[in-house]
Amino acid sequence: MEIKIIELQPQDINEVKELAALVIKDSFHNDGVAHKYKKYLSEEIIRVQKKFDQDQKENYYFLIAKENNKVVGTAGYALKIAGPIQLALNQLQLSDKSVVELISFYIHPQHQGKGIGPKLLKALLTHLKQADYQYFSLYTGYQKAKDFWRKKLGEPDVILPKYFEKSLDCHVWVKPI
Repeated sequence: MEIKIIELQPQDINEVKELAALVIKDSFHNDGVAHKYKKYLSEEIIRVQKKFDQDQKENYYFLIAKENNKVVGTAGYALKIAGPIQLALNQLQLSDKSVVELISFYIHPQHQGKGIGPKLLKALLTHLKQADYQYFSLYTGYQKAKDFWRKKLGEPDVILPKYFEKSLDCHVWVKPI
């Protein structure tokens, strides 16, 4: 399995959007909340998919993982800090000027556990180090993602209780690059 990590190209945007929708649906089903949060699920897919649009290039940067010319993973970062990351930075008393938010880590369910996520993370961190950022941050409410990031980064730096839909905790990590 040869995985290529490259910058998101315009011709890959639709495939990346499909991948994001697939992984989000899979995560909701795995967490057992797909029926309970059906409206939120649809809204989340639309919200995430908009980030990949060409007109958002000044706000986001994305890498993709390809195998046999098919997109099997994506990861990126946002240039503007907001939402749970901003709340966590306030609690940690850190300035958002030195922090970038990692976003949209989506690995195709059939390719999870094959080292694609760590490859994307390493490539993103290399890019961020060259851009002189000091910290990266990320958050999740998905249980499988919480478990994955806890194994990679340790315990979350901040837990925001009942942040999502007033019932699901949000785990936030803020780490030096």
